[in-house]
Amino acid sequence: VVFSTDNWCRENVYHEFMHAMEYGIDYEENGKDFDELWLELNPDDFEYHYGNDEDVELESKYFISLYAQTNTLEDRAVTFESMFSSGENESPPYWIEDNDEGIIEKAQFLAKALRQSYKSVANAESVPWEAYIQ
Repeated sequence: VVFSTDNWCRENVYHEFMHAMEYGIDYEENGKDFDELWLELNPDDFEYHYGNDEDVELESKYFISLYAQTNTLEDRAVTFESMFSSGENESPPYWIEDNDEGIIEKAQFLAKALRQSYKSVANAESVPWEAYIQ
């Protein structure tokens, strides 16, 4: 396997890394599991399009891309990809600068769930994907 140092390649690795981490997330609040809690962060009338993206418009205050609106797994992977690459590049993501509260809440929730689920980051002083969401 050969990896490029281009941003696209690194972002793709971050995206796929989040898919792998999904299987280790063990997070609950008030009797609700991780997926239920994630769904509550979306607009009230929102439904993921599961690949049927004809006539889908970007809900830009809650989703980073149309692809993030596919399903919960892609939503989290795209969110994590943006969080990680922004921290690594030392520049805030556009959704922080635009104060897109829906995306910010998702990023904060995801970081909290990862810290609770993974001992390797539970007590870490800092991790790149949290650089702009504290």
